[in-house]
Amino acid sequence: MNIKNFEKFIIEEFDKLILQIIKDNPELNISAKARAGAEVSDFLEEKFVEYSQKNKFFKDSEQSPRGATKNPWDARTKFCFKDIQEIIWIDFKALKTSGKDSNPDIGTPNKIINFIKEGNFLFVVYLCLLRRN
Repeated sequence: MNIKNFEKFIIEEFDKLILQIIKDNPELNISAKARAGAEVSDFLEEKFVEYSQKNKFFKDSEQSPRGATKNPWDARTKFCFKDIQEIIWIDFKALKTSGKDSNPDIGTPNKIINFIKEGNFLFVVYLCLLRRN
């Protein structure tokens, strides 16, 4: 399998897992007032680790330490396929559509550069849009 197909395969499997989390949890028990993005990220980090425990490709998943706002990843995992094991960092981003000043953090490029310098290459940014009625 060439690298492009491998990346596509990883993203497809990641999407399946995240979409299952969303399907199973259509409403979140969060305030979504001050730091909505952080609340959504905390939820997705926890659920990603939980759901990946039953997944045949994602192994040894962990969420960032609670309160570690400068951690380089929100969750990390290993994608295992045949004899290949790739470390993947995941950065969940949530934009509050009702907030004009809602934007993802600007530290992400530095995280990616450092990650690549360590010999890795798979970094997934998952974007969620929040709408509050």
